[in-house]
Amino acid sequence: MMMRCRMGLCCVVLSFLSCVFSSLPHSIAVYDKNLLTFGHFVFQNIIIIPELNPKTMDKMIENNENNENDDDNQFNANTDQFIEQLDQWEYNKDGNRRVVNVGRISLYRQFDPLVDTPMKVAAAAATATPPSSNDTYNSCLDPQVDNNNDESDLNSNNRSEDLLHLNTPMKTNDNNDNLDGKNIVVNDDKIINENGLTPLQQQNIEMNDEKIEKLQQKNDDLGLLMEQLLLYNEEIINQTTMKLSINQKDIDMKDEELKKNSMIISQLEEDINGVEKNYYEIHSRYDSLRTLVKEMDQQLLQKTNRIKELKDKLKEKHDDCIRLRQQADEAIETANQRLLNNNETVSLKAQVKVLEMKVNGLQSQIEQKNRENEGLSTIVNELIANQKA
Repeated sequence: MMMRCRMGLCCVVLSFLSCVFSSLPHSIAVYDKNLLTFGHFVFQNIIIIPELNPKTMDKMIENNENNENDDDNQFNANTDQFIEQLDQWEYNKDGNRRVVNVGRISLYRQFDPLVDTPMKVAAAAATATPPSSNDTYNSCLDPQVDNNNDESDLNSNNRSEDLLHLNTPMKTNDNNDNLDGKNIVVNDDKIINENGLTPLQQQNIEMNDEKIEKLQQKNDDLGLLMEQLLLYNEEIINQTTMKLSINQKDIDMKDEELKKNSMIISQLEEDINGVEKNYYEIHSRYDSLRTLVKEMDQQLLQKTNRIKELKDKLKEKHDDCIRLRQQADEAIETANQRLLNNNETVSLKAQVKVLEMKVNGLQSQIEQKNRENEGLSTIVNELIANQKA
């Protein structure tokens, strides 16, 4: 919607400027090229101007400089204000469309694109006078009318005081044929001055000169307006460039932050991979250690059972030793009793020797068993110490 409003406003401005410049004589029609350049400039930049007043333009530029945010609401308000003022300028106080103070009339009336209806020409020159090198306009290019000042039937857009005669070559008509289908009245009683012009033609030339001056003044005003437009556009371009540079800086900063975050993320991924690798290694070591501990527990259980068995055997041997000692004691008592008897002395001594020999053998066996028990105790203590370690 905003783009349509801009295009519509540009078309209105270009239509107004083309109407003004197309109404100028050939001597100042060189501004058409500037108009085309300005039109291309407007279409390239699509400028929206709040008012056509230079003071208002300066105020708008100052407000635009003060307004750093340049929000869309202010822009839309200025656009609406410009449309309203353009509508007010287009229509005058009477409600009619405003027309330019200059018009164009050609002898080839039917082919004039700026005229809605054909005009009735009251009088025209029958012959064309040669052009003068000192005159701005050629007398043969202006239509001659009679002294009764018959008014032409023009529409509201082409009043007689607003008409401007351009350098349209006039075709002489010796057969008194007119261009719009009616006879052209030729007055041969005209007074020709020293320049070969009639008073009416001279008056028309003076009026055209005045109108040219007015148009030149309007062209100057339009030139000032174009300068204001250029200044305003440069201001907008500068502000837009500043905003673009700020946005570019923000984008660069965000890109740098993104790069830093990407580096941090990559570093974290590497750390996570390293932690996972270490975890897998530790887990494998833990599994191996757990297997080893289970094996050690099994071995310890086996050793404990073996120790219990050895202790039971040792106890049995100890009981046997006690029993044998008791038997030896009993045998000794018996021998002592036999010693009391002479007859039994020898036999008792022999028995005693036998018993002593048995006791010695049992003692040696007991010592051997004790040594074996000490060795087993040492092995058990070493196993317990290894298990605790």
